[in-house]
Amino acid sequence: MDLQSEMESNPWLHPYIPLLDDAEIVRRAQREPAPFNGPLSLGIGPTLLRNKLEEIFVCTPSATKILRHLLGISMGHLLESYPSPQEFVQRLYKKEHGFKALPNGQRKMTLITGLSGTGKSQVMQALSRITPSSCTISGIPYHADVENEPLWMREVSAHESLKSLLTSFVRVNAPKAYEQSASVIAYKKGVGRIAVDEVQFQTMSASAITTTTNTLKKLSDIGPPLVACCNYSLVHKIRNRAPHEVRNRVLADAHVLLPDTPDSSEWRIFIETIVRVAGSWLDISLEKDLDSLYAYSHGIKKNVVDLVCYAFQQMLEDGKESIQIEGIRRAYISVRYEAQRSDINALSKIASGVKQTRPDTSLVCPFELSENYTSSVKNFWEGLYKGQAMAAVHKSAAPIQPPPQMPTSTQKPVAQPKVRKKRSNAKELMESSMRFAANLAQPSR
Repeated sequence: MDLQSEMESNPWLHPYIPLLDDAEIVRRAQREPAPFNGPLSLGIGPTLLRNKLEEIFVCTPSATKILRHLLGISMGHLLESYPSPQEFVQRLYKKEHGFKALPNGQRKMTLITGLSGTGKSQVMQALSRITPSSCTISGIPYHADVENEPLWMREVSAHESLKSLLTSFVRVNAPKAYEQSASVIAYKKGVGRIAVDEVQFQTMSASAITTTTNTLKKLSDIGPPLVACCNYSLVHKIRNRAPHEVRNRVLADAHVLLPDTPDSSEWRIFIETIVRVAGSWLDISLEKDLDSLYAYSHGIKKNVVDLVCYAFQQMLEDGKESIQIEGIRRAYISVRYEAQRSDINALSKIASGVKQTRPDTSLVCPFELSENYTSSVKNFWEGLYKGQAMAAVHKSAAPIQPPPQMPTSTQKPVAQPKVRKKRSNAKELMESSMRFAANLAQPSR
């Protein structure tokens, strides 16, 4: 019997048959809301616009690959855990209930990591959209109908403890029953995937990693395959502080969601979608302004949304009806964008290989990246450096210079006297920032 025939005869797997086709995955996952058409009111307009833009999900090949991978693991899990209705009933009422009755109880864990704003939560939402809906499975011999819940999904940061998180799944309030009941209830409900997001916010301690890794282990021990989303910071903590057996389990199937590269079709498609959804007030030229938008955002999707929303709010405050790239530049140098601008400055240095005194490791990918990706981003930022477009836009207000050439002779170089740099005042910083923004209108590539 081939796979599709086996899935057709299996009530737990039958709803997944359409998802064997990547085109169906993309169709279900993709989201492009209708264009924003107001109200152009300073009170509610910016909020409604942000809601529209945050709903966008462009199912790129990399996102499709991750979703296909997660679905494949879920289908394999269901195939082994629910071979037939008769076997389901036998396993459900054995002494070792549910998944624990399996010969080699599966404990599959997948980790998705990336910079904040690169779309990890959007991938989780897409997973929710493509996963078959809850339903009732009937026709089980000598057993009542059972409710089928293919996906359990939660945001870890919304729960103060492991008990709170598990109780939200199993809805059992007995003091000790929630953990013991989770596996049995998950098996009975046919859960094919557990997904948790924002894992890094479970504990804000700089050193405590045990609580988080224990939560992941307990969730994985329930039985269904687990996927967890977190930022780079948590992965660095796990690699540096967790025992090797924890690292091997948590990081064995890790995937990185990266910002788009400036020369990729994915980046252009995303900006095209942003322009369509934002509406006619956003007058952006894809031919002239695409590189500037990348320089203002580092290709991070949430940064683009923030820029557009800040520019829209400023437009309303100024009483205008439309803006061009100049409005985006003003949003870039605004106080509201300070945190993102600081990160972009650091990320551009990391991408270009510029040495930093105190690099922010939370911005550094903990895994090796492909040569194609790193060279594309590096070439973009180096083009800006060489064109002297990277002027002082941050509080340090110091232009980034290329590293000095090493002396060719064996003679020890003469130390140069240090020159104290004059501190820029607020007016000078703003003028410098405006010059930088103007230079980015047509970045040197």
